Amino acid sequence: MKILVIGAGVLGSYYAARLQQGGHDVSILARGQRLLELQTHGIVLQAVGDNKQQIVPIRSIGQMDVKDLFELIVVVVRAQQIPSVLELLKSNESEAPVLFLTNNAAGPTAFIDALGSARVIMGYPNAGGTKVGQVVHYYAPRWLERIQPITIGTSLDGSLTHPKNIVNTFKKAGLNMTISSDMDAWLKAHTAFIIPFILSLQAEGNDPKRLAGNQAAMARMIRAIREYLRVLRAAKVSLSPKGFLYVAFEKMPESWLAVLLKQVLKSPNASFTTTNAEAEFGETQSLLEGMSLLTRTTSVTTPNVDELRRLTKT
Repeated sequence: MKILVIGAGVLGSYYAARLQQGGHDVSILARGQRLLELQTHGIVLQAVGDNKQQIVPIRSIGQMDVKDLFELIVVVVRAQQIPSVLELLKSNESEAPVLFLTNNAAGPTAFIDALGSARVIMGYPNAGGTKVGQVVHYYAPRWLERIQPITIGTSLDGSLTHPKNIVNTFKKAGLNMTISSDMDAWLKAHTAFIIPFILSLQAEGNDPKRLAGNQAAMARMIRAIREYLRVLRAAKVSLSPKGFLYVAFEKMPESWLAVLLKQVLKSPNASFTTTNAEAEFGETQSLLEGMSLLTRTTSVTTPNVDELRRLTKT
């Protein structure tokens, strides 16, 4: 399959390389220094905890021409970059389905207005990592791919044709993927967790151990998550994609949740969360705007979210 990946950061590079290794004809869109790195070195991958590097030669382009045609376009960028990507895609004559693997709390309206409901598939990645120089240090262990596959929705017109083809395309490359019946709700529910988590990290100097050791900060984070869950329920947003997790967060004693979250924050992999939190100011702002709009449609108050915003000046 002829595929274009838009976004040459950690995740865009990782998925582009895996799809290329899976036998697909992949191009990756990059700009500036990153384009030069890809043209010179290809995609250089190194799994976290492994000293071995893989070099994946790949076609890299600096712009998307009007008549460039692809069978699938995969967008892996930050939420605040979506408007410019939509403008780029609108100017192209391709009718290919477009898979957006990105955070989104604002809903699908902008995507439908730009591309139409039949072409757009929303989704969320299942990997992470950092980039040092031209080397992509990725974190995507097999056990994580099994229990947390890449999640995508139906086309926004409700069709399953494009999503099923995409699942097969990714599985051919060894990438586990599943289809959610309500991806918009899935993304909003995901945002309800990550925004308090990222803001709490930022308020504690992006130090996960410091956050874990601050009882008041942990309590504020848990209460902020619960406030957003109340917003979602009041706005009639389904919590079924991860229903058990949400029920646990709403019903479990705060002290128990704090113990569980401290273990996450003290784990060796917390450093990747910290690195992402440091780089996520623009994305956090975009997601906060989406959640604020949703909150204003309800009567739910969010004092702990508001306090986190004050502490982080967001």
